[in-house]
Parts: sequence; structure tokens; C-alpha cells
Amino acid sequence: MKSIVIFDLDGTLTDSKDNIAASINYARTRKGLPPLDRGEIIEKINALTFQSTKFLYGEDASEADHKIFEERYEKACLNDLKLYDEIAELLQALNDRGVKMAVATNATSAFARIMLDYAGVSRYFAAMIGADCVSNPKPAPDMLYLALNKLGGNPNEAIFLGDSGKDMKAAKAAGVTGIFAAWGYGIASEFADCAIQTPMELLKAL
Repeated sequence: MKSIVIFDLDGTLTDSKDNIAASINYARTRKGLPPLDRGEIIEKINALTFQSTKFLYGEDASEADHKIFEERYEKACLNDLKLYDEIAELLQALNDRGVKMAVATNATSAFARIMLDYAGVSRYFAAMIGADCVSNPKPAPDMLYLALNKLGGNPNEAIFLGDSGKDMKAAKAAGVTGIFAAWGYGIASEFADCAIQTPMELLKAL
């Protein structure tokens, strides 16, 4: 039986695509760039090989552009924020079984904490690992290694549930079972060990 489950955040636990897209377009507008289609934004940022900065903010993109996004997203990230159906029930069921849980997100750990506090489920997670916590974000395995270290577990004891190729490639690199969340933003990945259609199906994989 698996004793650890690590979750991606956006597109796996929470549906925050509208807030992400709106904040990116806010930063683009500040630069005089036209807004991008929401669907295109979400598709691109979840693509395995996508390097987002130039696509999102133009050829002269800089760290300052991403800072504008972060400042806007900090204000907007709770707008209409919701957990996906069955997520609250899944977290409670895992907790009841004594499963240790963590979050590994390419957002910052501060955003993860704010969002999961608001959603009322942060108590379930012993660790929240963001891009600010490691040198290399997903698809590198660094976040998963750090989560396992904090939870005191080994890769063969763990599942990583995520909705993107970056998530599944990170799981594969870390030696963790990668399960693709089909309800999220991404497209099924060749790196996934399997896929589930609804959150509660995860219980069968333990």
C-alpha cells in the first residue's frame, strides 16, 4: 500500500485557470500587448517543453513582467477559487487511512498556502513545496525529492497526482508512481503510470 500522496495544485486540487489567465493578461496589458485566449494560455503553460516567459510577455520579457503577474495573482487568486468535485472527500479519506500528503506546485509555496487555507484543506498537508523551494521546478524531480524528505518517505511508497506532462515526467524521474488527473487542464502524458477520471478513484491505487 502506498503511504504518501503528493498533489499538484492548479488543475489537480483547485480550478484556478480563470485567475491565472486573467493575471497573465493583466501583465500583458501593462506592457501594451493584446490579451491571449484563456484556453491557449492554459494549454501552453502545461505543455511539457514550454518555456513561458517570451510567449506570455514578448521577446523582451523580464523578471519584472513575472513580478507584475505575481502581484496581480496574489490579489486575484482567491476569486471564485474552488476545489474540484470529490477533492475534499478524497483528502479526508486519505487522512483517515493515515496517508501522508504534500503539495508540489510550480507556483510559489506562499500562493499554495493562501489558496489551500482559503479552501479549508491546508491542514491535510504536511508540506507545501513551491518553485521558490527548489533550484529546478517540474519537470525536474527536485520538488518530489524535497517532499519525500519532509514526509520521511521513499519513492516506492509514494504517488504523485497531477494534470500535466511536467508532473508526470517529474514523477518518472523521481521514481514515484505518476497518476494523471484527467479532470485537470492538461493532456494525458506518456510518462504517466495510469490515469484516473475522478479524484476518489485514487483510493483504488493505494
